[in-house]
Amino acid sequence: MLQFRIKRDDLQKGLNQAGTVAEKRTSIMILNNIHIAAADGEMTLTATDLETTFKGRFPAEVIEPGTLTVPFKTFRDLIRSCSGDVVLLKESDNYSVELDCGSFNTSLFGLSPENYPKTPEIEDVNFIELESRDIIDAINKTLFSVSAGEDTYNLAGIYLIKEEEDDETRFRLVSTDAQRLNVSTIPIRSQEPFELESGIIVPRKGMQELRNLAETVDRISLGLSSVSGLAAKTDTAFLVVRLLEGSFPDYKTILPTSNDKLVYVQRKEMLDALKRIVIMTDAGYRVAIFTFTEDLLTIGSTNPNLGKAEEKLRVEYQGPDITSVGFNPLHFVEALSNMRSDRITIQLKEGKVPYLFTGPEDPGYFGIIMSMTVNQ
Repeated sequence: MLQFRIKRDDLQKGLNQAGTVAEKRTSIMILNNIHIAAADGEMTLTATDLETTFKGRFPAEVIEPGTLTVPFKTFRDLIRSCSGDVVLLKESDNYSVELDCGSFNTSLFGLSPENYPKTPEIEDVNFIELESRDIIDAINKTLFSVSAGEDTYNLAGIYLIKEEEDDETRFRLVSTDAQRLNVSTIPIRSQEPFELESGIIVPRKGMQELRNLAETVDRISLGLSSVSGLAAKTDTAFLVVRLLEGSFPDYKTILPTSNDKLVYVQRKEMLDALKRIVIMTDAGYRVAIFTFTEDLLTIGSTNPNLGKAEEKLRVEYQGPDITSVGFNPLHFVEALSNMRSDRITIQLKEGKVPYLFTGPEDPGYFGIIMSMTVNQ
């Protein structure tokens, strides 16, 4: 029967990595548990919600190999609260586990590991190695505009496609909720082959888990399985995400091609101003009015429940006045918060049209925000 010792910090690290997969509430009891196995000097943790699967390996002193499952949340909270440096886990009768940590001892009921879903296979997947910082940056710039609407299933994830342009190969990430669109890229510096004949849609949670895994290492490998979906791995862990079905819309058809006016603005100044404007709006009426005059951007809001607000920003703009264009200020806040550039460029034209913005320190990224109808 399973018995092993492990450093509390290593066990806690594993539970943190598996946590966001295991925390999804479900009526399937076994999925509320985490699968624990130990053999050959390692403990393995597996968590799945049937859409996303995480598996990680951590060093342990294995006294007797075996497997078990325990309720994730209770087990995690117990490990967080105990004060010892080493945890002893010992399987007992009826799938229970005895836990010793410092002065604390408890017995926790589990479920049969035989009923736990099988882990997806990734042995035959071809992987390509990428820089973790590139993955994290690209996901951060697109995740916030994934659609949350139940009737837009094909927009409920990030569209991922491999492209070749200007003798460079890269992954392009696209997300939209029909009110805004964000596009980012991941450079492919490796010469390893990666087959991706058409784009795939990776669900929001899967992209969150990929980002979480990338945050633990400097480099991470991505692969694609025709059976399991998108796979990612490090030296000690892997993640498999089931893809969304359906077709992602051709985002290139909505790109503004005639925005001939350019505005240059300091990103942080605009971001801080819009954060204050957001405070003076609410979910029922989240609208900010943009007015451009020579070298000046005025942003105002009027909320019948809260009051009025106005911000004036010095910008670089030479052109005709563009007045009373409405936008959701939160859309700008979320986009600007994930950019690095000190100064951004906004491409616009007269009328209520989508605005496109870029920044020199954010290569491969652009955002588009649709204007709104304003009730004057």
